[in-house]
Amino acid sequence: MNAPLLWIGVPLACAALFWLRSRRRGLAFSGGALTLLLTLAALWLPLDVPLQAGSLAFRIQPEFQILGRRFILTSADQFLLVLLYGAVSLWFWAAEAAGWANRLIPYGLAFSALCVAALAVEPFLYAALLFEIAALLSVPLLVDENTPRHRGVWRFLILQTLAVPFILLAGWLLSGLEAGPAGLQTARQATLALALGFALLLAAFPFYHWLPMMAEESHPYAVSFLFWIFPTVTTVFGLEFLDRYTWLREAAQLTLALRVSGLLLLVIGGTFAAFERHLGRVLGFAMVAENGLSLLTLSLGLKDGVVFFFLLLPPRLVAVALWGLSLALLQKAAPSLTFEAVKGKARSWPLAASGLVIAMLTLSGMPLLAMFPPRQAIWSMLARQSSAAAIGFLAGTLGLVLASMRSLATLVAAPADARWEVSESVPQRFFLAAACLMLFAGGLFPRWVSWVLPRVPLLFEHLGR
Repeated sequence: MNAPLLWIGVPLACAALFWLRSRRRGLAFSGGALTLLLTLAALWLPLDVPLQAGSLAFRIQPEFQILGRRFILTSADQFLLVLLYGAVSLWFWAAEAAGWANRLIPYGLAFSALCVAALAVEPFLYAALLFEIAALLSVPLLVDENTPRHRGVWRFLILQTLAVPFILLAGWLLSGLEAGPAGLQTARQATLALALGFALLLAAFPFYHWLPMMAEESHPYAVSFLFWIFPTVTTVFGLEFLDRYTWLREAAQLTLALRVSGLLLLVIGGTFAAFERHLGRVLGFAMVAENGLSLLTLSLGLKDGVVFFFLLLPPRLVAVALWGLSLALLQKAAPSLTFEAVKGKARSWPLAASGLVIAMLTLSGMPLLAMFPPRQAIWSMLARQSSAAAIGFLAGTLGLVLASMRSLATLVAAPADARWEVSESVPQRFFLAAACLMLFAGGLFPRWVSWVLPRVPLLFEHLGR
């Protein structure tokens, strides 16, 4: 047995099986149980260590070769596997309540396995091709035959496809630099190709327009899944580039580029979210701001920035999943997610409306909620380095808070004699209430994410140390 087969091959095989049985009930339970088992295996099973199970002795090898290419998952990668498959498990368990299990389970599982494969493959150039295959797999997950327009999905696919040649070109140039001495011009070309490739992958300025488009046109629960996992994995892939090349992570322009890009996305996302009148597009612009926050966090210095980046992931995971589930339920109750269509829906769908507002306030970093402690620490460090950047950070945050208040005012705006009722089913109430409690618990007891701290340095040889 080897690790890549367990955490890549098994999910891909099960994804094909789930696709064949996608019309059966219980798919969410099967997918959630599988990803939970993969999470527990990553948490407890040691790699490359002899194991004894009764009379059976075996060792989980970290490497698997196919067609001359190697997939390597070491013990240092187990933290990332726990994080990714734990997140996918959360989305899968609630997929039936959101009404999107038949698509999310098979395609989402294959998408997740391909993302893990992209981080594990050697030579690393093939990661770009695996990201492209994952993007292609997301099309049937996101495209709904009942929706006439899919501009966001096609724009996403086009931009991800355009990123592939830039990443491949950068990898080829960087391989030349590793092989022997090369001129400064080659290094500049590699840096430019790499910057363009990751700008396309991460929806950096000015390539962010597909996020609100997709959030408006596709199913909210599927969109929320993609919005969390894809930027997370591509950012980790980018960090591996920085960890591999000393001259790249020590470049004088790196901090400035990350800070300017992050501030642009944060301010643009917060500003447009504040004036948006479609709840789905608000989610899209909020994720633009979150991508900007990730880049801004890395600009604090790679040692501290990498740690804060991973500290943001667990609360962001719960908030985005809650946002997607709440929007999916409100979409069932209204012809669209425009403010006019959902006006007063808090009267008939109170838990979905509450979950939506709590998720929005969490991502805006309000006190008592799970994102407040890491965002407060990031803002404090940023203020010590740059007053202008700290002001931009507050401006983007204020936009997200204003969007939350406008959404709350719209959802509760109903005639005084309107009747209150609870339309959510028992499973829907459970998942909504559990996510809200997790966000409040994360704000009241911020040390719950401290398990991340000792594991981050193990992921990279040079970053975070």
